[in-house]
Amino acid sequence: MDEFAKRLVPDGLWEIVEPLIPVAPKRVQGGGIARADLFAAFLALAAPLTCYKKLAN
Repeated sequence: MDEFAKRLVPDGLWEIVEPLIPVAPKRVQGGGIARADLFAAFLALAAPLTCYKKLAN
């Protein structure tokens, strides 16, 4: 994990957020598209919000 990601989403925040993300259901027939990395997806949401907060001040 790079330094930028750890600054935006520190371990303490990730420990709070991770249990709130629902578990992907198993597909009975199998196959399908692999799910994205949950940390990367949350980082993609957190980065613009952090930048917006800095711009608003």
